[in-house]
Amino acid sequence: MAEEYAVILCYQSDKTVTFTVGEEPTAYINDADVVIRSNNVEVRYPISNGVTFKIVKQESSNVKGSRTYKTQFNINNGILCCRGLQAGETISLYSVNGTMLKIAQANENGESSIELNHLKNTMIIVKTKTKNFKIITR
Repeated sequence: MAEEYAVILCYQSDKTVTFTVGEEPTAYINDADVVIRSNNVEVRYPISNGVTFKIVKQESSNVKGSRTYKTQFNINNGILCCRGLQAGETISLYSVNGTMLKIAQANENGESSIELNHLKNTMIIVKTKTKNFKIITR
């Protein structure tokens, strides 16, 4: 089993957002965002009242038939992977000026991936039905 880390953002409303990354991340809160850095990628997630975060080490499992119901994002080797989505749910990438860059749909397992290698050294906005966050690619 491969070792993975998760950054879990917790809100006062009991809402949580989980980012799964392949190498140990760093995370901090600035004036407007939680900033998570790992695998040469920086993710910015907008904060509001009462957000906290924790970083946990976890063992990944490749068990067939297992399903994750919480939406998780993993960025590894220039690919944004999304899990825990509804089948057919749309994931959109936008530039900071609002131009749509890419769009993808979750498969029947609630998973999707978008290649980011052509978007070097730029800030992009990732949107799903329930989540929005910023990524700075390197």
